[in-house]
Amino acid sequence: GYRGGGHAVGDMLTLADCAMVPALFVAVSILPAFGVAAPLAATPKLADYWQAIQKDESCSRVLSEMTEGLKARLAGA
Repeated sequence: GYRGGGHAVGDMLTLADCAMVPALFVAVSILPAFGVAAPLAATPKLADYWQAIQKDESCSRVLSEMTEGLKARLAGA
């Protein structure tokens, strides 16, 4: 399981992060629209990981792009 730090495995970005970050983005960005107010509340280690991984430079950039894309999509673009 997740033991803290900024990444899923070890101290550098891995394929595990590349798989988890988009999935977690969907969970925290879209599930609330379906009545799940705090999708990560029941999983504190996952919530901690989510907070930490957003500080990674590459993940932060991707998350910004995904946020902009979601905003555009919701606006009908």
